[in-house]
Amino acid sequence: MLSQDNIEKLNQNAIYKCKPDKKYRGKLFEDDLYHCCNWTFEVIKTKDGYFMRDTYWSGQDSLYIKITDENISDFTLVFDKDEVIYISESAKDSYEKEVVFSIAIDSGGWRYPKHLKKKDANKSKKKLIDKIDDEILEYERKIKSLKHDRKYLIEQAEVPNWF
Repeated sequence: MLSQDNIEKLNQNAIYKCKPDKKYRGKLFEDDLYHCCNWTFEVIKTKDGYFMRDTYWSGQDSLYIKITDENISDFTLVFDKDEVIYISESAKDSYEKEVVFSIAIDSGGWRYPKHLKKKDANKSKKKLIDKIDDEILEYERKIKSLKHDRKYLIEQAEVPNWF
């Protein structure tokens, strides 16, 4: 049973997570808890109560866990869907970690997570500078390598086969 106090705590527009647990998967998947299951959830209200529906599938095939006063603490709020927007994987490195979410919310699972950021988050100046500094170092190494190769070729009578 789920008390009114706990019902009021639920955010039906949020993504929750739960630590993988055999008690929720049963015998069939006890050795592979991530089979067709992300362990990220949306709250679903039915005539039978409130459930956490795993986000791997968008319909009836998903894992459904009935929320009770005893298990509600197993689920941790990750974010409210109205407070985030999707970003590309490469863009996530331009923000501080606290405002970016890389999360499995479809059948791509954890292998191909989706990346979201808080709507009001701005890019991190420090992260952008660090990214530029890394790129500068990469180009400096490339230039050094090319200069070495050029010098080597100038000093050789013929071009080696491996070049």
